[in-house]
Amino acid sequence: MTIGNFVMFAGRVATVGGDHTFSTPGTPMIECERGESELVVIEDDVWIGHGAILMHGIRVGEGAIVAAGSVVTKEVLPYIIVGGIPARQIGVRFEETSDIETHRDALAKRRKNL
Repeated sequence: MTIGNFVMFAGRVATVGGDHTFSTPGTPMIECERGESELVVIEDDVWIGHGAILMHGIRVGEGAIVAAGSVVTKEVLPYIIVGGIPARQIGVRFEETSDIETHRDALAKRRKNL
């Protein structure tokens, strides 16, 4: 997992998937080989709500919000709010493109102070 700057995680957030195979005939699942987990990328200024589950291989874009209890199965675009099972867009963080640009400029200045 890679985690950007200014990221908030609520409690009980998990990343899962890609770690168990189960389709080998004659072999109990507990004895099957481990699969390959893919990288999870959390970009800057993201908020992940309580109990959210992030499946392996996904990217949560800059400024996005993941609602509590969501299961994220695919990429979350920047400044989008997602929720549900599976997570889908339920809102946007900023209505105006100019607000996103203003916000990004402010984040860039704050990053320089890290």
